[in-house]
Amino acid sequence: MAKFSNVRVGDKLWSVQLGDCKVTSITKNTIECCNGESNLLYTFDGKYFGSDVYPSLYWNNPNIVDEKPFNLKEYLGDKLKPKKFRAYECNYYISFLGDDREYLSYDFYSERTDYSLGTLYFHEENIREVVETLNSRNIKISELVDAMNGLNVLWNI
Repeated sequence: MAKFSNVRVGDKLWSVQLGDCKVTSITKNTIECCNGESNLLYTFDGKYFGSDVYPSLYWNNPNIVDEKPFNLKEYLGDKLKPKKFRAYECNYYISFLGDDREYLSYDFYSERTDYSLGTLYFHEENIREVVETLNSRNIKISELVDAMNGLNVLWNI
């Protein structure tokens, strides 16, 4: 059974070529759709041309989202600015609370001496946004470590 076998004149559809449109006529082989400016013919499979591989006529707007996938390493490289530990300043770092990755947080350490060797510190700018993004995307410890290790040997600090 074809996708549009039960289409009727006056039905509202959506097409890649026309956007919102209405069925204006139906023949044995075609559905004519109009958006008020242009009329186009489609097959009952929803193809603009019978030889098209994919349909371009839909009952509803499919809301196709075409966006670049999230790249954690790129995101961290753009958002975080690493810094060396400085006594009596706010030295922000990202921490995990819980076992595997229950919750990401950030904090600062401003003592005279850095007792946590190997900790990466960052400027305050964007740290809250980064932690919120990591939490909303459910980033795991291993993913964060891999991304940070891939950032030019930890930003060459």
